[in-house]
Parts: sequence; structure tokens; C-alpha cells
Amino acid sequence: MKNIEVGGSYKTTDGHSVQIYAVYNDGNSPIHGAVLMSDGVWSPHSWKKNGTSASYGPHAWDIVIPPPKFEGVTRINSYFGGHSILFVPDEFAGFEFEYTLKVLDQTEPETENEEQKINRNRDN
Repeated sequence: MKNIEVGGSYKTTDGHSVQIYAVYNDGNSPIHGAVLMSDGVWSPHSWKKNGTSASYGPHAWDIVIPPPKFEGVTRINSYFGGHSILFVPDEFAGFEFEYTLKVLDQTEPETENEEQKINRNRDN
């Protein structure tokens, strides 16, 4: 379930800014707020607990919670089979990432290290 809070920074699936001004514990649409329209006017709206706008399927005003930002150096293990593993801190687990890869060393290791052996054995 999404954790939507009063004052949080959210957007709709179609990119409009959302301002949440109340979150109630019960009711069919307990999240109350407004969507900033392209003409600069705030349009009142309400959402279900999970941030969806409509009960019949995806809607342009469903709330999207942005993933936490992660900037920094992390480790990527690349294997001969073409598979790579991106290591990120635990608090970012479960999010999809877009990242830019800068190749620092193009040499291939002559032997597997212990971590590669463990991963290979786990995958088999």
C-alpha cells in the first residue's frame, strides 16, 4: 500500500502536481487534495487509500509516489554471461532505477571471486 501523507510531494500519472490536505482513516476515498491544472488552477479531488482515483481501472490522476533519490557511487558486478547486478542501499530496494554507467576498467577478471561463485551457485 502506498504511504500518502498530508503535505507530501506527489504527482499524478499524467504529471500534474498534487497537494494533499487531509488523509482520513475510513471512507471510500479518504485522501483529499487538489491537482494543479495546466492553467494554474487547483482542482479538488479525492483518492482511495492506495492512491488510485477510480475504481474501474487506471486513471490519469492516480497518485504516483516518487522513489527516494539515490546519488553516489555503487558497485556493479558484471559477469561473462552478460548479467549485471546493481548494488544499492537497502532503503532503495524494490524501486526501479535509471542509471548512467561509466566504465572505469574494461579488463575482465581472470578468475571468479568468492561473491561471483556464491551468486553463480545460487542461480543454478
